[in-house]
Amino acid sequence: MCIDEVIDEAVTFINSTKWRRDHFTEGIYHTMPTLGTHYELNFLNDSNHRERVTLFRPEMPVIPLKSHPVDFSEKLNIVMPLSGRIDTFVLFLTHFEEILIKMKNRIFLTIVYFGKSMQDLLNVFQPFIAKHRFRSHHIQLVTDRNFSRAYALDLGIKSWKGKQDPIVFLCDVDIIFSQEFVDRCMTYPQKKSRVYYPIVFSLYNPKVLEAYFNQKLTKLSDKLKVSSDYGLWRSFGFGMACIYRSDYLNIGGFDTGIKEWGEEDVLLYKKFAQSKITVIRAPDPNIFHLWHHKHCDQSLSDQHYKSCIKSKTYNEGSHMQLGYLVLKEDINQDRPYKRRLH
Repeated sequence: MCIDEVIDEAVTFINSTKWRRDHFTEGIYHTMPTLGTHYELNFLNDSNHRERVTLFRPEMPVIPLKSHPVDFSEKLNIVMPLSGRIDTFVLFLTHFEEILIKMKNRIFLTIVYFGKSMQDLLNVFQPFIAKHRFRSHHIQLVTDRNFSRAYALDLGIKSWKGKQDPIVFLCDVDIIFSQEFVDRCMTYPQKKSRVYYPIVFSLYNPKVLEAYFNQKLTKLSDKLKVSSDYGLWRSFGFGMACIYRSDYLNIGGFDTGIKEWGEEDVLLYKKFAQSKITVIRAPDPNIFHLWHHKHCDQSLSDQHYKSCIKSKTYNEGSHMQLGYLVLKEDINQDRPYKRRLH
C-alpha cells in the first residue's frame, strides 16, 4: 500500500468534518519484515488542533489502531554546554529568537558554562534577555574543571527546579534548527516509551565549498541546504537527542567519568537502545551542524584519536571536492589556458 492510501485510511478513521487529507503534515513509519509496517501520521487542521493517528499494515489491508490529540503543552528544556565560542553563541541566538517568539512560554534554556567568569557570555546574552523579557533560562558556571560535554549535560539536566517533567533537548552551540524540528522534538518522545535521536545534517567547510563552487557564500542561508554538495547526514553522531528528563535519570544518564572524545554520546544511546524504550532514529532536514575547526587532542588514545580525525575528515568536504582541491594544479596543467579550473 502506498502512503497516499495510508493517509486516506487515517482520515477515514478520524471520521470527522474537522479533518481533511490536506491536514496531513508528516509522519514516521517502521517496517518489521516478519510483521508489517507501523505508521504514525500527524495532522494539523485549520483550527490549529493536532491529531496523531497510529496505523499498522500487516501483509494485508492497513488496520487503524488508535487516534488521540497530541499534547503540545510540554516544556522543552534546551541544555547547552559551552566554553568560550561567544561569536557562535550570538549566531545561535539569532536563530533561536525566531523560535522563542512563537513558543516563549514553553521554551527553557539551560547553559552550562566553563570558565573563570561568564561576563563575556552575559555581555551578549543580557541584551537578548532584555529585548524578549526572557526569564526562562538558567546559567550554571563551572570553574573547577576542564570542559566535559557529558558532565555539562548531566549537570544541566539535573539542575532543573520546575515541577514539570520536561522534554530535554541535548544541544550544542553550533547547532541550527527550525520550528519544524522543535515540533518533532516535543511530540516524538513519549515518557517511559520513546526517545528521539535525529540524524543531523552536517555542513562542510565553507572554504572548501567556496573553492569548489568558485563563489563566495556570505550568507548562512546560502549554506543551509540538504544536498551532498553542502554536507552529509551525520549518521555516526549521537550527540543530539530529545528525551524526557525522568527517562534520562531512570536510564542512568551519562557516564561523567569519561575523558575521551565522543564516547559518552554513544554509550547513552546504547543504554536506550538496549532498554525497553523505543529509539526513533531518522534523518531530520530541519537541524544542521555548522562546520567549525575541530581539534583532536594528541593525548587521546589511538582509537579515539583516529575516530576524531575520521570525523574531522568527513566534515571538511565530499570525496569529490577534496579530490578536486588536491588535483587542481595537475588538472590545470593538462588543460588549455581558457579551460582552466579556477
